[in-house]
Amino acid sequence: MKKRNLKGFLLIELLIALGIMSILAFVTFITIGPQISKARDAKVKEDLIQIRNALTAYNDDNKGCYPDSLPACGQAFEKNNVTYFSKIPCNPSGKDYEYETDNNSCHTWFKLLANLENTKDKSIDDVGCRFGCGNQCAFNYGTSSTNVSLDEGCVKYYACSPSGSCIAYSNPAQSQCPATFKNDPTCQNMCDKKAYKCHDESGKQN
Repeated sequence: MKKRNLKGFLLIELLIALGIMSILAFVTFITIGPQISKARDAKVKEDLIQIRNALTAYNDDNKGCYPDSLPACGQAFEKNNVTYFSKIPCNPSGKDYEYETDNNSCHTWFKLLANLENTKDKSIDDVGCRFGCGNQCAFNYGTSSTNVSLDEGCVKYYACSPSGSCIAYSNPAQSQCPATFKNDPTCQNMCDKKAYKCHDESGKQN
């Protein structure tokens, strides 16, 4: 009888211990997890700054042209015996950062793109990537040469037409629109107010 009670007592102790360990593991995950993500996002930001600086130096040495592509991460970025980066950094997942440029023989602009894990990071709005950046609008963070917008092609501007409809405008200024709404086809339901209506629809998107 005592042996059976002892076995039952040990089983209860074991279950309690497992429960405590599970709680501790969960608490550790929810407290440390965000910090790990924050550290990875900080690495992304620093990596892109360093690569951008290397691209700027390359541009200065190559008659205002940027490279066709970047070397694979971990490889040297160099040309004509000039090393611009001894090892191109990999993103936190171990893959290459996205590099985009134009199709000209002398590439006049570039975009470096990535995704931050913390989608509430203010930096996403600061660089204009809340609605996506890059050719496919698939990234929420990046940097670029000064002559191109990261979110080009990913943002649609809506404004209130004279008739009171919320429509997309490719050139709101041409239609003297007093207010535009980024990626908002409702215009925040303000189109019944005269102060928000455009002068005409000549700049609307076809």
